[in-house]
Amino acid sequence: MKLGKKIVAAVLAAATALTALTVTSFANDVIGTNPTPLKDGVQVTAQIPYDKSGNYDDGHNYKDFIFTAPASGTLKITFDISCNTTQVYCYRADTMEGVNRVGFDATSGSITDGLALWNGTTSVFSGAKYFNVEKGDYYIRVTRHFPYSTDRWRLGDGTQGNGRLHITAEMVKPEAPQDIQVVSKTDTTVKLQWREPDNASSYDLRYKAGGASQWTTVTDIMDNNYTIKKLKGATKYTYQMRSKTASGIVGEWSKSATVKTTDPKNVKFDVPKVNTSVAVHITWGAVKNATGYKFQYSTDKKNWKTITVEDPAVDMPVTPGKTYYYKIAAKNSAKTGSFSKVYSIKIG
Repeated sequence: MKLGKKIVAAVLAAATALTALTVTSFANDVIGTNPTPLKDGVQVTAQIPYDKSGNYDDGHNYKDFIFTAPASGTLKITFDISCNTTQVYCYRADTMEGVNRVGFDATSGSITDGLALWNGTTSVFSGAKYFNVEKGDYYIRVTRHFPYSTDRWRLGDGTQGNGRLHITAEMVKPEAPQDIQVVSKTDTTVKLQWREPDNASSYDLRYKAGGASQWTTVTDIMDNNYTIKKLKGATKYTYQMRSKTASGIVGEWSKSATVKTTDPKNVKFDVPKVNTSVAVHITWGAVKNATGYKFQYSTDKKNWKTITVEDPAVDMPVTPGKTYYYKIAAKNSAKTGSFSKVYSIKIG
């Protein structure tokens, strides 16, 4: 892993954290009194009750949620609300310390560190906000907020009333390794190399032979390359990779890719055994590790002609009244095995 990349990522993460807020921002409204649970990546529909008086007590004009961060990382809050203005706050459940907040302008969609102003026109507003969090529980408060006159609050259709809200909380997962390439391979090994995403600390790899149902998984790969060993020759393998952050957040598996190992070199072929001989169509038993065969024939055992086939069968060209001699050897792209004994057949 490149140290420089980690330093840059840490600096960027620190730069996104705004001045901490405390629960005193809502002195009359206890955070998390009756929060709605949020599960990682699951959207929840809720309402923000409308209160023309401007009071926040008893849940008016805001809605609280709670989310459990499984590890340290980036929490993404995605929402859309039928309301003219809104703010999103995030608080640690144990200390009630504010992590961050953001305001939205319902017309332009601009983000500010303070209140969001309303200019009289409204629509359904969508937004997303990222918070740097540690492992633990967090309260998320979504408010309908207007800094001047509460009787101007509006829904998306311009009327006053309860605001409809969709909200999703999820931990940002690291991207899968990029540009995964096969840099070398043999009959028993495959070496992979990839480009590291910025937010990854280690990687998992899984692979399986074609037709197999079970994956073999390698975890916690720290470098940007890995050599898979003890593979079978002339076999197609499917593989996938995923990234993990330093805190243990696991990303999605990459798209499946395939690679075929080379033909085995250090293998001893069995001598092909002829099964049947019908007229001039000759067959023999298939040989393990062979991808083809050399069939040689002659009428004098001196001058041999060769026919190369993939399957263990051949049609030998003949002339009536002659005796033909033939032999077979197994082969692959790496080598040719020994020839069988010489067989003969007389053509009537």
